[in-house]
Amino acid sequence: MLGSCAVPKFPKPVPEKPYVFLKKAASAQKADLVTLQQSKKRMAVVADYNVYPSSNVAFYSDGMKTFASVKDSGFAQRVVHGKINLYTDNINSYGRPASEKPLYYFCQKGDRAELRTMSYDCLKFMIEPSAPAHKMLTRYRTLNVVAWIMGSVSLGVTGVGLYQTAQDKTGKPGLPQNPSGVSICAAGIWGFVSSAILGEQNKLNLFKAIQKYNDLE
Repeated sequence: MLGSCAVPKFPKPVPEKPYVFLKKAASAQKADLVTLQQSKKRMAVVADYNVYPSSNVAFYSDGMKTFASVKDSGFAQRVVHGKINLYTDNINSYGRPASEKPLYYFCQKGDRAELRTMSYDCLKFMIEPSAPAHKMLTRYRTLNVVAWIMGSVSLGVTGVGLYQTAQDKTGKPGLPQNPSGVSICAAGIWGFVSSAILGEQNKLNLFKAIQKYNDLE
């Protein structure tokens, strides 16, 4: 569902009957038809004949998709429904998530709970330490530290390589005459790129932790 075979596939959320849940209300207001109307000046949720400014709406369903308020009266679409729900406001023209980066997702534990930007710090409180899914978070934290150390060391190595390369004082045009400096610099750049790739791939463990928690706990 998230556009890559590397990311776990989640079941599609089950559609809910149309409703509007206001931020200051105790319960949802059911309706026959709920739509989102936008103009240059405002955005509002219309439920039958009632119009609610988007800033007053916490959640709503149009009968096919469910949305939650995020980012100053904007709305994110629910794309995963379970013990931990996932929402995103980055939807492509096909109505599917347009990114696999956790930065564009919001986590929610409980259908009326506050949404939080997806991250390790968010999930470590949503997934109990005793839960098997928490092992994926531990793996994420470990690999994150490894990637950070790799990146720092590689950056230092690149600096050493640049310094050594700069010691070539032949004054001749063309490539530097210090092969060891060039080799060290290249090794540092390769290590830095590898650490960046590891860091990006590691983020998939956050999605895997949610999948395991929703499916098996």
